[in-house]
Amino acid sequence: MLPCNYEEIGYLKEEKDWIRVKQNGKWGWVDKKGKVMIPIRYDAIAPFEDGKAPVIQLPYEDHFFINYQGEFLLESLRKREEE
Repeated sequence: MLPCNYEEIGYLKEEKDWIRVKQNGKWGWVDKKGKVMIPIRYDAIAPFEDGKAPVIQLPYEDHFFINYQGEFLLESLRKREEE
């Protein structure tokens, strides 16, 4: 069971069964036992889709994608929308 030490939580039925959580104003992902899978450091996030998730990390204004390892992908959301 997920511990209740988060300000907000996302849906429980996302890819890899990870859960989006907000703590101290930042977002990240945990598994169902509460183990941090992607560090809680982003200002905004959306669910993973096809192995990548859009994130915002200030002071950068652009949305970027990360993979399951939390690595930034060289593809920004803005660049994708312009194509």
